[in-house]
Amino acid sequence: RVSIRKIAKLSYLSLQTLPSYTHLSLRAEGEPGLQGCLDHTFAPLSKLQSLKIYGNLVTLPTWITQIQNLTKLKLRSTQLKLDLSLEVLGKLPHLAILRLWMNSFQSKELCFNFQQGTFLSHVVMELKDQGGLKSLTFMQGAMPRLELLQIDNCIHIDENGLSGVSSLPSLREVMLKGDHNEELMKNLRDQITLNQNQPVLKGA
Repeated sequence: RVSIRKIAKLSYLSLQTLPSYTHLSLRAEGEPGLQGCLDHTFAPLSKLQSLKIYGNLVTLPTWITQIQNLTKLKLRSTQLKLDLSLEVLGKLPHLAILRLWMNSFQSKELCFNFQQGTFLSHVVMELKDQGGLKSLTFMQGAMPRLELLQIDNCIHIDENGLSGVSSLPSLREVMLKGDHNEELMKNLRDQITLNQNQPVLKGA
């Protein structure tokens, strides 16, 4: 397990020690953050299972597609361009847990479309402190293995801003935490009633 805050260390670590790590945390506060700092060609991260990236990034580094054993990913303040990022993340074959925290992407709308061969292992989705997010949509066939959906402190998703929960075939639990629109809870109850798996709804 390693946490890297000074990007100047990356070149040395990538050549000497990164391939042996199973957990990696990259962090750079403020501007420009991590933008342009992760474009190096890394040694193969064949053992990496958990990755946390905190800091302005805009686009995901190309080497992330090579982390075939990655199961957990947390993003915060990365300001990612959403469409391109979802395309990349959806192709990670073993990604099971995706946590999108504050300012992780540049969009008021988050839509998971069905694309053959994407998000096949995804089990947990967490959205936290997404103050600018107004719409969350799961299209028919998207995320076939999603079991837990956590929405924490996303106050601007209203009763009309969340759709597709009824079509998630493996969903077991929806957790609504923190500040949220009161009508959203009613919307979720209605959608869960229509879900064939009858998931549990938990919320404050």
